[in-house]
Amino acid sequence: MKNYNVKCIEKDALILTGKGDNPLWNSADILIDFVSAWDNKDPDKIEFRALWDTKNIYFCFTPIVVSPPWNFIVACIKREAL
Repeated sequence: MKNYNVKCIEKDALILTGKGDNPLWNSADILIDFVSAWDNKDPDKIEFRALWDTKNIYFCFTPIVVSPPWNFIVACIKREAL
């Protein structure tokens, strides 16, 4: 069983824009080692972050695109939600 630490932030400090661009996201632990529950295929690479305050828990998912043949990583889209 893996553990993921969700950091507590000051209440109402995180303003959601839908872009995941608030500097508070930089304080969140990053989780990238997802597995598929439906098959043995490797899932798309996703960067996951979570934060919480006394009112809400917040999630930010960032798809990671690996572009062959160079294998560089580009964070292309960010989404955040309550």
